[in-house]
Amino acid sequence: MEIALKRWKLLAQAQLEGLEGEDPIPEVYQYKGDVSHKCDAFVLRTEITNDLVRQIQNPRGCSGILLYGRRRLGKTTVIRNLEAFVPEGVKCTYISMQNAEAFTSLDSLLALIIRTISKVIDGVDYPSEELSLRDFQTTLAQINQKLAGEGKRLIIAVDEIEILDDKFQQGLFSTDVLAVIREGIHSYPEVVWLFVSSHLMAELSHRAWNRYFIELHTTRVSPFHRDETHKLLCEPLASKEPSARGGWLKVEPARWGGEVGIDRIHRESGGWPSIIQLIAQVVARMLKENGHDHADETLLDQALEKSVEQGNNLFEGVMYRERSSDEEWHYLRQFARETELDPSPVPGVMDSLWRRELIDRGTRGYILRVPIVSRWLRMWYPS
Repeated sequence: MEIALKRWKLLAQAQLEGLEGEDPIPEVYQYKGDVSHKCDAFVLRTEITNDLVRQIQNPRGCSGILLYGRRRLGKTTVIRNLEAFVPEGVKCTYISMQNAEAFTSLDSLLALIIRTISKVIDGVDYPSEELSLRDFQTTLAQINQKLAGEGKRLIIAVDEIEILDDKFQQGLFSTDVLAVIREGIHSYPEVVWLFVSSHLMAELSHRAWNRYFIELHTTRVSPFHRDETHKLLCEPLASKEPSARGGWLKVEPARWGGEVGIDRIHRESGGWPSIIQLIAQVVARMLKENGHDHADETLLDQALEKSVEQGNNLFEGVMYRERSSDEEWHYLRQFARETELDPSPVPGVMDSLWRRELIDRGTRGYILRVPIVSRWLRMWYPS
């Protein structure tokens, strides 16, 4: 291990000698809102995209897809950028259940879906603001016929289906819409339904999901592998068209403190894309403000502290608001002062934390998979 560290340090030093006079790390990293492959730091999740394409292009038709991953792992980023990386004959539509037109009423949601589809395949706006289930099904049949005639397929991605699930539970939306979608999956093979969720179907409140979509294919969005972290940090715009000057924008590993620094960012973040983006954004700004051309161990320490301060809302959202119980939160808070914990005796706590990608097995118990969380807990929940 020591030999490897020495080699990395020598390599980083050699790279640093060529950095003088060059621009600092570009400010293309951002952890809030949508990430676009056209202008933001972005990594194509090849394994995920390939799996989706295999399902979409199945000659016998797709049984529907659940794109599953915990909150802030990049599911929406995958979907919003998907069309640029799928075969030309595949068109993508995106519906967010956070859109007021989507959650106001079921008829409004159905009209929104058809209106969005019309803009994508015809370039025209569908006139109706409300649509019955019967008319919705009839229109889907017509759309499928048109797509088949043109040799194309259409993805209808519905994001934040937990909101739809809540509407079912409250009795505000009829679950008949799921029956219509299921019928559409079997009868209209050119139309591919893709549900985006932070929860597995079994975790959703209404049992109708499992009843209607037992054949749904699950594609999981997991944290970054180490090579994906490296690509995000060192080739942030590799998916963008080459610049007029030629070639991709590249950031030398030495900017991040060499491979040792990149390893540290990956390890502290647990591979969570949003946290990597946050740390990278903070490091880039600190280098610019301090007039430095590369990060060292001290600067990375300061950047990690600043990240948990500036990114508090991010951590609150995925650590506290996503808890399934108070007991789960109490267990997580103990990592502010402990590096390894025995399993919780409370049923369901460990299963939930495991599904949330927050813990891993240690030598005798469980450790944080995302070590930077302990910094955040010490700063905001010290007692």
